[in-house]
Amino acid sequence: MPSFVKTVLFLFSCLPAFVSSGEAQDRKDFGFDFSGKARVIDGDTLYIGSVKVRIFGIDAPEAGQTCTHEGKSWNCGQEATFALTYMVSPHWIECKKRGSAGPGVVLATCYTGPYDVAAKMVSEGWALSLRSASLDYADEETAARRARKGVWRGTVVPPWVRRTQHP
Repeated sequence: MPSFVKTVLFLFSCLPAFVSSGEAQDRKDFGFDFSGKARVIDGDTLYIGSVKVRIFGIDAPEAGQTCTHEGKSWNCGQEATFALTYMVSPHWIECKKRGSAGPGVVLATCYTGPYDVAAKMVSEGWALSLRSASLDYADEETAARRARKGVWRGTVVPPWVRRTQHP
């Protein structure tokens, strides 16, 4: 490959590093309210720059939550956090604001490329559809349950129930 082509490819590969300042970028011109690199907090919460984002329409097991599989306990909350981290960490995330999830927390639908992050988390079994907020991901949850993916390979207490049991 000619050195000129290698140089051009190298410069394009570095472009995201030059564009990203670590802060959420305004992307309204593309239909997104903000975007940037994500820092994962748990299976349904992340930071984009200084913006704390709760992913709309899903609820993932809490960071310390355990599930059971074949009579053995496993840390499904940690696995859900790892799954979201694996999904978003190397990518630029773009989000559309859907509301507020409390003081200082934006409720948003987020994408990595063409993929809806919430749909992917639910379809892989690492989050549950939060049907009290939306039915957007109910079909993905049904498919993940049938395929026994993620938390559905065993028994999971829905995160909203667990929070009432362990305030």
